[in-house]
Amino acid sequence: MTDVRAAIVHATPNALLLDVGGRQQWVPRESCRYIDDSGAALPRALAAQLGMQTPGAAHGLDVLMEEATIADRIAIEPRPNQPQQDEAFRKLYRYRWFALYMQMRAGKTKVAIDLICNHYALGNIDRVLWLCPNSAKATAAAQWAQFATVDVPRRIVALETISGCSAATFSEIAGWFSERCAIVIDESQMIKNGRAVRSQRLQKLLDAATVKGILSGTPITCNVQDLYNQVRALDWRIFGYRNYYQFSRAHLIMSDRIPGMICDTCNTEYLSERLQPFVYEWFTDYGSRRSYEAVYVDMSDQQRQLTADIKSEVLGRLMDYREQAADIYLMFSALQSVLSGHVSAQTMRRIFGSNEAVTLHPPKLDALEEIVAGLDEQKIVWCTRLHDLHSIAARIPDAITVSGEMGADVRHDRIQRFRKSRDGTLVAMVQVAKRAIEMSECNNVIYYSHSFDFESREQSQWRTLLPGKTDICHYTDLLYSKSIDERIQEAHGKKQSVVQAFLDLLKTDRAAAIHALEGI
Repeated sequence: MTDVRAAIVHATPNALLLDVGGRQQWVPRESCRYIDDSGAALPRALAAQLGMQTPGAAHGLDVLMEEATIADRIAIEPRPNQPQQDEAFRKLYRYRWFALYMQMRAGKTKVAIDLICNHYALGNIDRVLWLCPNSAKATAAAQWAQFATVDVPRRIVALETISGCSAATFSEIAGWFSERCAIVIDESQMIKNGRAVRSQRLQKLLDAATVKGILSGTPITCNVQDLYNQVRALDWRIFGYRNYYQFSRAHLIMSDRIPGMICDTCNTEYLSERLQPFVYEWFTDYGSRRSYEAVYVDMSDQQRQLTADIKSEVLGRLMDYREQAADIYLMFSALQSVLSGHVSAQTMRRIFGSNEAVTLHPPKLDALEEIVAGLDEQKIVWCTRLHDLHSIAARIPDAITVSGEMGADVRHDRIQRFRKSRDGTLVAMVQVAKRAIEMSECNNVIYYSHSFDFESREQSQWRTLLPGKTDICHYTDLLYSKSIDERIQEAHGKKQSVVQAFLDLLKTDRAAAIHALEGI
């Protein structure tokens, strides 16, 4: 039985991207009969299994760009653009696929609206399904009303709804969808996990959509694996991998000691080259327009004692190899609860077997009240726990609060009320207000408590920044001395999640991880 010859399009240490008769496919090196300068030879049975014996859908970059081109002209007059918005629109208006990886506050939503309006004006689409975080729905609706140059039939749906709704609700959303519908995913890093319900439900709609766009200010929160499912949402042929396993084999270097642990990445220049025609990127650091200050507060004696007791119990499990999978997160969460001033009965039960909640006075609250009293301008106070929010609201009665306890419309109204105030105080949960909200009028930001992940910190910082803004924004971190607050700050400085950093260390050097945890 003769072998099938294949040209090598791209090579990595572990795999080859082969082309036979116009169809390209990643193949492990060990699956080839032999490899030489002119190409590789595959067993005919394997070639047939991969669908490589007969010509298929070619996806060389030139062919992809030609196939993606569906607009031959600009048919609308966009409302005034910032320079980067105009550049993005003129680069991407031709294509059915687009990715806007632009820094938060850079105006990527307007660019996407202009692109969709242009496709609608040319008759390429008849509607758009706009997907975004629940906290951004009201903002998205307002921006469509402000920037749309043609009246595109649209439906704005929360990404959280896609993953959490019933089958009947999702069927109704899918029923509104048509074969000439566009799909835009704002904050596309929220679909980076291809195994999640959200990603799996969307994939059939994405496969059928005529025009597809993704938007993100933080497309990569860990490493290049975050890009795979986002770009696959546009078209799998852009990167050329039918599934995540082909992608990981070509671009992720895995630990040879710890299953599933990513040690490094490789061949990322190939990914950049393939994505380049369909993406617009714009980032700036605003370094000269930001100032930072850390205010340290001493824990109370009760906080110190409970912190020591929690560490002793969880570290004892680690030393005796009795820990459960969630114990590191449990410990970090419990330590943060101590700093907040309230440890729930459930947390106490999981650590000590006690079923009684503990309430403590947080000295940080006194420091916050003093800082807020000294500011006669607008200020935002970010927190991570409802107990924090309610405690601050009780101490500062005229503060406007925003949390997950209220609907998106109520949150939007409250934020707009804060923006119109002269010296108002907004107390907001990072988890629900970190995305797609503009508060550029405010120049004073206080972090009362701190999120474990770096993305939440970065996203929340950008809420008060805007290209062209000349005012300096002041960020104040309230930190308990010798506490988990300092560890979180250290991890954020390295653009890491504090929990994930310790989990990775625990996998590679258990003794060092335990020693580090003892120092919290």
